Amino acid sequence: MLDFYRKRLMIRVVVPIALLILIAMVFGVIGVVRMMTMEAQGAVRERLHLTTISLAGGLSEALWNADEEFITVQLAALSSDPDFVGAKVLDGKGRVVASHGRADATESGLLSERVALTRRGGKAPIGELEIFLSLTRAEAAIQATALRVAMAASGLLLLVTAALVWLIRGLTRPIVKLTTTMTRLAGGEYETPIPGLDMRDELGRMAQAVETFKRNAVEKVRLEANQILLKEQAEEERRRAMDAVAGRFEGTVNDTLEQAQAAASRMDVSAAAMAASADRTNRISGEAVPRAQSVMESAQTIAAAVEQLAASIREISSQAQHSDTVADDAEARVARTLTLMEALVAGSSRIGDVVTL
Repeated sequence: MLDFYRKRLMIRVVVPIALLILIAMVFGVIGVVRMMTMEAQGAVRERLHLTTISLAGGLSEALWNADEEFITVQLAALSSDPDFVGAKVLDGKGRVVASHGRADATESGLLSERVALTRRGGKAPIGELEIFLSLTRAEAAIQATALRVAMAASGLLLLVTAALVWLIRGLTRPIVKLTTTMTRLAGGEYETPIPGLDMRDELGRMAQAVETFKRNAVEKVRLEANQILLKEQAEEERRRAMDAVAGRFEGTVNDTLEQAQAAASRMDVSAAAMAASADRTNRISGEAVPRAQSVMESAQTIAAAVEQLAASIREISSQAQHSDTVADDAEARVARTLTLMEALVAGSSRIGDVVTL
């Protein structure tokens, strides 16, 4: 049951509203019944008070005159009241002088009023009058009225609930259709038409959003199909390229093998020629050994001469460095001499100036 309630949007909307209306009606009926009960009780109590007061004046004189027959007639006259239960008149000692009906009723649902009977001009009470009225008729009328109000409220509740169902069904039907359409779209049925696109309210905007979703889904499917096609084409081209590369590689390998075989043949010829050249080289090397020994002796003699020449060069370098040092010293002394000569020339000029003066 709870699952059914959760799965039906209309029920989830209608049931709370209907419950609120029902609670409001129940409280309204209770309030009306209570108010009617209070009004009925007030009316009965008011009538009881007026009856008691109006009857007390005449019964006071009758009680003073001990006219029990008159009192009984007056009490019997109260039977015309549909709510009358009983009445009694007591003397000053509390003894019942006259009564009519159930003067000693004690059941619930009764209203009673007791007033003192005093003689005109007197102050001391000479007796009491007590009247009992029943609320049964008023309560029955109230119950009947409450039943009619409850039935009217129930009918009104049914009408309101039916109106709510009709209104909410009109609102939820497009939502249900949109939900079904979205479910089909999610299942891949992209040819499903979108209902409610001509509406101008929130449902129309929702339908337009679903239409956008449909277009995007169709575009996505188209792009995925294009991607698959492009992937297949690329795979086919890759296979073709690999076949072409394999063919070219096989041809290149075959050409390389043929060239290697030709080179191997040429290398065999060259190896034979190199073997012959090696034999000639061995013979020439045997003839060149004595000549190499003579050349080695000459080289040793030249090395000794070169060593002596190097020693001479080192001595000359040392002498040259010493000459450079002496030349630098002489140059410094010449510079100092020139400085002194310039000072002497300047002094001579000043001495000549003095002599001239």
